[in-house]
Amino acid sequence: MPLKFGKHFLAVVADAIEQGHVSVRRAAALLDVTIDELGDLLDAHGVERPFDM
Repeated sequence: MPLKFGKHFLAVVADAIEQGHVSVRRAAALLDVTIDELGDLLDAHGVERPFDM
């Protein structure tokens, strides 16, 4: 089963979080995932997490 979202898209989301344009909580809500699921998606796609969990 393919992963939700693409690597490039999640890299853009991670960058937006890191730069303070959107909070982790808001990004997760917009993507309809939990904060933990967002972290797991970033890990699965090899995108560095912009936040500590």
